[in-house]
Amino acid sequence: MTDYETARLVSLIVGSVNVLVPLAGAVVAGTFLRRRGRNARLAMIGCLVMAVSPIVVSVVLAFATDSLYDELGLAMAINAPILLALPFHLAGLGLIVAGALAAPAPAPQTVYLAGPLPAVDRPPTDAAPSV
Repeated sequence: MTDYETARLVSLIVGSVNVLVPLAGAVVAGTFLRRRGRNARLAMIGCLVMAVSPIVVSVVLAFATDSLYDELGLAMAINAPILLALPFHLAGLGLIVAGALAAPAPAPQTVYLAGPLPAVDRPPTDAAPSV
């Protein structure tokens, strides 16, 4: 395996982890939707927005690397994909923090009926069990 192939493999692994971790966070937040309500929904949407960021970096690096090097030079070509992905990262992080800091959803109120509960037909309790 050449150095170039090794670097591509490492880049693929790191890119996969960068996409899978926010997706795993979205799944975990999704499991708490019923209990946490709006807070978990904000966190889940934030994780999904953050998952877009490494995809943007990968697409830019895959298709626009040569033109970026030609137009911007090496120093800016390295930072351009990061600058394009930064809004997704910041928006996702903001949504996750908003979900963590939002006031918890109020507990459902118990409704009590006025008056006695309706009678239910039940067999007498002193009756012998039938075999």
